[in-house]
Amino acid sequence: MSHSVVGPEAGDEGTGPVTIYDIQAAEDSKVRVRALPRLTRQALRIAWAAGRREFVVSTLLQIIGGGGIVRLLPLGRKGRAALLEALQSSQSLAAVAPWALVIACVAGMQSFVNAVQRERQEILGEVIERHIEEHVLEVASAVDLMGFETPAFHNRLQRMQLSGPQSLNLIFGYPA
Repeated sequence: MSHSVVGPEAGDEGTGPVTIYDIQAAEDSKVRVRALPRLTRQALRIAWAAGRREFVVSTLLQIIGGGGIVRLLPLGRKGRAALLEALQSSQSLAAVAPWALVIACVAGMQSFVNAVQRERQEILGEVIERHIEEHVLEVASAVDLMGFETPAFHNRLQRMQLSGPQSLNLIFGYPA
C-alpha cells in the first residue's frame, strides 16, 4: 500500500518521472534563472553585513584552496614526466622522490586549508542565520496586531525564516 503525494496521472509511462514541478506546480515556485544575479548580490550584501571578517576569511581560504589545485596540476605533470623518464631509461626512482614529496606537501597544505575553510564557512553560516533571524524578529515585532493575524504575513514570515541559510548556499554553493 503506497501513499502518494501526487495523483496517479503524474509520472505515468507517457509523462515520465515525477518531478518537483508535479508536486509543487505553482508558477511562482519555479526557479527563475534571470533572478540569480540579483539574488546573489543580495546574498553577498547579507553576508557582508552579517560578518565581514568571517566572509573575507572564508572567501580567501576558498581562493587559496583553488590555488592549491592550480599548483597541483603542473606539479603532477612534471612528476609524471620524471617517473616516465626514470622508467624508460631504467634509472632509480630516486629522481621521482622530490616530485612526490612536493606534490604530497602541496596536497597536504591544500587539505588543511580546505578543512579550515569548511569550518569558517560553517561559522559564517551561523552568523548569517543569526543576522537574518534578528531582522525577521525586528520586522515581526514592528507589525500591528491586525497585520500579524493575516495568513499572508505568516506565510512571508515562515518563508523568511526558512530561507535564511540559502543565502550562504548562493555564495559558496552547497557543501559536499
